[in-house]
Amino acid sequence: MHLPHFQQLLAQAAGRRPNPDQLQAIQAPPKTPLFIVAGPGTGKTATLVLRMLRLVFFDHVPPQNILAVTFTRKAADELRSRLQLWGQRLAQLMPAPATTSLLSGQPQAAADPYNLQQLFAGTIDSLCQQLLIRYPGSSALVPNIADATLSDALLRQALLKDRRDTDPQLNSLLLGLRGSGEGPWNLPAQVRLLRTLLDRRSHDLLDWQAFLQSGDAPEQLVARQLLDQIFQDYEQTMQRRQLLDFPQLEQAVLGRLQQDSLTHFTSRLQAIFVDEYQDTNPLQEQLYFQMARRSGAALTVVGDDDQSLYRFRGATVDLFRDFPDRCTSQLGCSPHTVFLRQNYRSSAPIIRFVSAFAAMDPLYQQARVPQKPALLAASASDNSTPVLGLFRNSVEELATDLARFLLAVVRGPGCMVAGRRIRISREHGGSLSDCALLCSSPKEFTSSKPPRKRLPRLLKEALAANPLPLQVFNPRGQSLPRLALIARLGGLLLLCLDHDRSVQNSSRRLDLQTRDTFDRWRSIAADWLRDDERQEVAQFVRAWGGRSDPKQQPPWTRCTPSHELLYALVHWLPEMQDLPDGHSLLQVFTGALQTAGQLSRFNGRILCFPDRPELSQQSVQHLLQFCLAPIAAEQATVDETLFDTQPADSLSILSIHQSKGLEFPLVIVDIGSDLSNAHSSNAFRRFPDAPGTPHLLEDLLRPFSPIRQPSRSGRDRAFDDLYRQYFVAFSRPQDVLVLTGLRSAAPGGDVLNIAAGRTRSGLDTWNKQTLVEI
Repeated sequence: MHLPHFQQLLAQAAGRRPNPDQLQAIQAPPKTPLFIVAGPGTGKTATLVLRMLRLVFFDHVPPQNILAVTFTRKAADELRSRLQLWGQRLAQLMPAPATTSLLSGQPQAAADPYNLQQLFAGTIDSLCQQLLIRYPGSSALVPNIADATLSDALLRQALLKDRRDTDPQLNSLLLGLRGSGEGPWNLPAQVRLLRTLLDRRSHDLLDWQAFLQSGDAPEQLVARQLLDQIFQDYEQTMQRRQLLDFPQLEQAVLGRLQQDSLTHFTSRLQAIFVDEYQDTNPLQEQLYFQMARRSGAALTVVGDDDQSLYRFRGATVDLFRDFPDRCTSQLGCSPHTVFLRQNYRSSAPIIRFVSAFAAMDPLYQQARVPQKPALLAASASDNSTPVLGLFRNSVEELATDLARFLLAVVRGPGCMVAGRRIRISREHGGSLSDCALLCSSPKEFTSSKPPRKRLPRLLKEALAANPLPLQVFNPRGQSLPRLALIARLGGLLLLCLDHDRSVQNSSRRLDLQTRDTFDRWRSIAADWLRDDERQEVAQFVRAWGGRSDPKQQPPWTRCTPSHELLYALVHWLPEMQDLPDGHSLLQVFTGALQTAGQLSRFNGRILCFPDRPELSQQSVQHLLQFCLAPIAAEQATVDETLFDTQPADSLSILSIHQSKGLEFPLVIVDIGSDLSNAHSSNAFRRFPDAPGTPHLLEDLLRPFSPIRQPSRSGRDRAFDDLYRQYFVAFSRPQDVLVLTGLRSAAPGGDVLNIAAGRTRSGLDTWNKQTLVEI
């Protein structure tokens, strides 16, 4: 079969003819490395699947010899699903494979060479974990993987040892790495920044000893040595417990590859695909290069430098931009570059707007892939709805008018703009779920004291106050400790475990903020228990509080698993069992209890020994320290997959980072509801006046990394990242894009704002035709 005929079959299987850009990727010889620059909505997943199907069905590459690495599990599921669907269709169109029997010389059916389930598709961490399990090497035991909650708890322990968290020189070092707008400086903030430093030590392949000895002043050397002691204590604890965090996992596999001790794996590889390569770090880059070098497999990377959003996690966008040169240097072969330009998602006005936004700042062009073309509209749709702007003088007025707009579009006759009616047709299955509000942060309240309501909260209230109330889905809108259900259940647990605060008051492992949160939880739970209809649960809590009384009859159980107490209390909290948000919040507690079970020598059990009160108190102290304190300090994590499905007919309120990979018919982007003035405290989110934390870390660490020192200033890199953030936001809608905010931060406003068309030189590039105000 010739390739043109195979491409026709491929088009039939996919239900659509590949565009000329996709054909470049499909037609490249199988051993050719590819550098695919895929703009938003340009069908990158389809392109990857078509390329893989070509390798399997036309070039006869066994599926088990193909490796596909994705950024998320969700992306891996989507890729596998499309591979299976199109692969099944293609197999039906292809001639049946046959082989010849050695005995009869007659053709006979062969084993299925198209079994795409044998193709690996998953995240880099899931791949590394599988490799250590399948090929343990000389190690008799395969380490367990510590999730973020557990590894952060161990890091917190190392920091609190000898009260290192109060050391002035260490705090001076860490505070020097914080950009503006990072919130209060407290124990959770210390742990987050330490985690970032520890991860970057691995991700950036640092010469750590050179870093430790490089301080310009004696106090810097002292601070770096203390930092090293914290990390050593953390690593010793991880080793003792036979745990690996994710950077350690990747480092372990890289070491095995460099020692050439994974030949059973690498010897069969013929093709490696890496998605979202713009968010790769140097450690992961070396993993891919080592796999390709030791197997001879063709390496294909796909991504978009304009959509690099995870710089705060150590992603190094330069690795993507410079991939052709780096591939040539590392592998001795030059990749073929393919630009995917045809956008299948958005209307032509939105595509023109997004392309113009990416091109408006001259200095930003220096940070982009060279010779990158503008996006093109893939369809000749008649949707000519212009990009809209809704700006008001106050955030309260803004929320009210946004609610009116959404009500008209979703429940009313629609909104007439430039001769076109904007309306989501319920008759054709449309609903409020087709709309989204994207913000720099979805938090409902400011972090000030007292907290002030932000646009997400005011819009939520405005939508709920209408005669036809509309629902909002914003699970990350409030901090976990302030959520009513979290506070109530946390307070009930505290009243059961430590009714008189004796353990809380005697513990040296709880900071002041955690103690304050515990007291607030207790007060909320006590108020809730005063209701006459809650006498049964109140009696249960009193019984638990008095369990150590030697007169208790019958005697209290000496050892109670903590999850039994948790689920007993949840029995009286039906909203935690029935509501989607309730399930996710219950998971916060069950996950924290699991972590406590791993950290505590009591394995998460509550002891009651009247003759050994110190043991009983220690078991409770460990639950407060390892389970409830991380929740109170917002260090407990929520399983992101629990938020993949939103309630029907509800407005999604998301951060721009959360929106990556999503699309909606109508998208509202908040470009300045918090920007009433040009104060330096909000510059980081509109017009940076200094480097942010990722850029300060780069400047500190890059001299000790194989990656060269950044050629651009930290402030310029902060601008670049802000342009990328709003590029992602503006490219999410299919049909309607609305920019919203205060008039002060709108196009032509007094507050400099790159999301309103300003270049970093302050030039206003938008005119009256750029947006149609409503």
